Amino acid sequence: MAPTLYHFDALTGELSGTTPARANPKQEGAWLLPAFATFTAPPEVAEHEAAVYAEGAWTIVPDWRGHTYWLADRSKHKITELGIEPPAEALSEMPAPPFAEVKAAALQKIDTDAEAARMLFITPGEGQAWTYQRKEREAEAFMADASPDPADYPVLSACIPGDGADLAAVAQTVLAARDAWLQVGAAIEGIRRAAKTQVEAAGDVPAIQTILDGLSWPQP
Repeated sequence: MAPTLYHFDALTGELSGTTPARANPKQEGAWLLPAFATFTAPPEVAEHEAAVYAEGAWTIVPDWRGHTYWLADRSKHKITELGIEPPAEALSEMPAPPFAEVKAAALQKIDTDAEAARMLFITPGEGQAWTYQRKEREAEAFMADASPDPADYPVLSACIPGDGADLAAVAQTVLAARDAWLQVGAAIEGIRRAAKTQVEAAGDVPAIQTILDGLSWPQP
């Protein structure tokens, strides 16, 4: 009966498979021994171990390839080579961020969400902001002008007929929108400030998450 050949990887030396040996046609009773193979059986290995053949003998080395771990600094690591073990301080999952970071992220999220809520009611951009302000000034001036000249109100005039049939209607529309926005803007700012105050006073992560989950911003 042909003996078993134990093949090992040319680079790592780890067991790669077994095959029956072939008879040596030039020597009766002998068997061919190809490169990177041995007649010596490897030892039994446990989990996270591998048998490696080197310098004429099998040895057992750690085999954690594919294993992922984290360190206390939240850095992620993956073992890709034989012989490397996770360090003693390795963690099986990413540790929670420092509480100060959680709090800072929550404060930033509140500001970001507040701005997103504002953008539901107004158009972003410095140029658009200037247009809003100019329209308000012209609308206020028009309402106080006993005999307005349309040439003095170019921005309001440009809003005919979209915001009204004439300058008076446009001025009323602009001022009504401003007053409505002031109420919405004040509500958003109130929610924002109250939430940030609560987060600053929170003592743990669940408390911060409860605050964030409870936020309700105005909708158009």
